[in-house]
Amino acid sequence: QRRLLVAGGSFTRVHQSSGSIITGGLALWDENSRQWGALGGVPLHGIALAVLVKGTEIFVGGRFTGAGDVSAASVAVYKASKGIASQGIRLDATGNVERSGIAGTGGGSWQAMGEGVKGMVYALAAGQATDVYVGGRFHLAGGVRVENVARWEGVEGTGSGGYWAGLVDSDCLRLHSGVCGVDGDVWALAFVGEYLYVGGQFASAGGKPARNVARFFSGVWEGVGKGVHGAVHVL
Repeated sequence: QRRLLVAGGSFTRVHQSSGSIITGGLALWDENSRQWGALGGVPLHGIALAVLVKGTEIFVGGRFTGAGDVSAASVAVYKASKGIASQGIRLDATGNVERSGIAGTGGGSWQAMGEGVKGMVYALAAGQATDVYVGGRFHLAGGVRVENVARWEGVEGTGSGGYWAGLVDSDCLRLHSGVCGVDGDVWALAFVGEYLYVGGQFASAGGKPARNVARFFSGVWEGVGKGVHGAVHVL
C-alpha cells in the first residue's frame, strides 16, 4: 500500500540528492520510494493554499491558473484512475533536464471544476457524496454570484462534470436583495455532523450576525454563540 503526502504552498520545485523537480506549488512525497514528484507529471501554475483528499481524488485550491495543459481558475481536481500518480521533470545542478522522475503508481489526470472561482481559495471541505465546499475571497464561482463560500456538486460518471451553487439562506433572501453568503474572508471550513462550520474574518453570514465563525445546515446560516473576538484561521 502506497503512503503518500501531498504538500502545497508557494514553492516551485522540490529537491533530492540527484537533482530537483519542477512541481509548481504542489508536490507529492512517496514514502515507499522516498521520492518527490509533481502530481500527474505536470506543475501547478501558481500557489496551493488548500488540499483535500477525497477517495482517489485530490482537490486543490489557492491562486493559480491551471495544472499542466488544463486551465483552472484557483481550484482543480486530480482524478486518479489506479491510485495516485506522481511524476516530474528532474533537473541536474545546472538546471538542465536530466531524466524523468517517478514517485507513486497508477494514472490519472487534472480536471477543471467548471469555470472555477474568480479570486482566492483558502479552504476546502468534503461534503456528502460528490459535494466539495470551497471558502476564500471570491464573488463568482462558475459564473454564479456567491459570497466567499460555495459548493461544487460533482456529477458521477461525467468526467469533470458538475456545477457550482451558493450556500443560500432563504430567510436572508426574503429580507435582502442579491446574494446572502459570508460578508468577509473565509479561511477555514469543517464539518461537525451535518453542520458546515465556517471560520474567517467576517461580521455576518446569511445576513445574520456571526462574529468570525458561523455554521450552515439545510439552507440556514447562524452564528456560533456570540462568536470570537478576532479572526479564525483553522477549524
